[in-house]
Amino acid sequence: MAAINSFNRQLYQTMGRKRGGIFNGFTNLFTPAGKICTILDKLYYVPGETVTGRVVLAANETIECNAIVLRIKGKEKAEWDEKRTRTEGQGENARQVEYWKEYDSKNKFLDMHVVVSPDAFDCQPGQYVFPFSFQLPNNIPGSFSIANWKHGDKRDIDAEIKYTISATIKRAGLFTPNLKSKVLLTVCARPNVSVQPQSCAKSGRVMFMCCIPKGNVSMEAVFDKNCYCPGELSQIMCTTRNESTVPVNAMRVKLMRVITLYADGHECRIVTTVSENSYSGVQPGQTKENQSLPLQLAPTLYPSTMGQRIKVAYHIDVESDIPWAPDIEIHLPVKIIAPQPAVNTEYLGYIKTFNVPIPTYAAPPVAVAGSMPVAGAMPVANAMPIANATAVPTGSTVAPMGGV
Repeated sequence: MAAINSFNRQLYQTMGRKRGGIFNGFTNLFTPAGKICTILDKLYYVPGETVTGRVVLAANETIECNAIVLRIKGKEKAEWDEKRTRTEGQGENARQVEYWKEYDSKNKFLDMHVVVSPDAFDCQPGQYVFPFSFQLPNNIPGSFSIANWKHGDKRDIDAEIKYTISATIKRAGLFTPNLKSKVLLTVCARPNVSVQPQSCAKSGRVMFMCCIPKGNVSMEAVFDKNCYCPGELSQIMCTTRNESTVPVNAMRVKLMRVITLYADGHECRIVTTVSENSYSGVQPGQTKENQSLPLQLAPTLYPSTMGQRIKVAYHIDVESDIPWAPDIEIHLPVKIIAPQPAVNTEYLGYIKTFNVPIPTYAAPPVAVAGSMPVAGAMPVANAMPIANATAVPTGSTVAPMGGV
């Protein structure tokens, strides 16, 4: 549970949520007539899942509402500066000058509209809750964000896959300002592989000083699975046969992360060791059967994701550390996935402060003409005042607190 809570905190901090108040993770537009906010039931969702939440309205005066509409956007961007050199001058005056070349690219891959309440209605002073739900597409990437990173000859590395939900209460009157709010939606990519044990084998010749053969070293590694959550313990069993005349000083296991960004026909590749352990090696002419090489994964990791501009991938390496010679290595690609999310406790303080009841029901949405199709779309009844908000709207579906 501690690992899950730590992971949830990292997701909130990663996606730009500023902590320290009841307005964590969203903004709202306040007018003298009132204000609204958007509350989600869960900390994050996966592609294809039904997102559930509520638009909460606090009306200070009578508000004539024409409709309540959501707009869901998904964008990604990648940008960095890369050190380059060029020749300036000619002949004896020629010299190499360093400069920074900027690369950047953006991609808008999601734009959905959902109508929460299509009918015109009046809200007397008080508080109202408008439930909503909509289904995410299956093929969208997971949320991601880094800023001001440096790596090698690259600086100011910024990359982001970001989702937002904008809620608008459209009001009657040509010059009457609408009520608006925006909330960040965190999406964690689904693993596109079945979770199962994996085995890999590797054999190589030991080349002392890269040129003198000293015999062979072979390894066979069995991994308990190919998909992990942050904070999990990876169980690895390895059989190493040292048929060379030099010792294997140590066996090392590492979790490697590879972040690849694409912009303007170029790529920025950031390779990082995020977890590592070392174990005893194997002497010349000996075999070590089924050596246990467990690897404790870091409690906070970016989940694997695959966008058009940003890719985050992981692999576990098993290495035989051979002195004065290239190591023999096994590489197993793995997926890092998010743990099962809990209730969105980040917003419970807001719910209690504004006397909004804990959500239990989710009503189907209405799709706007021309928007992406939403499964089960139907009209939603006008929201009930807070005192009666626990009533189930007509046509709604009962969902547990943690989501569908």
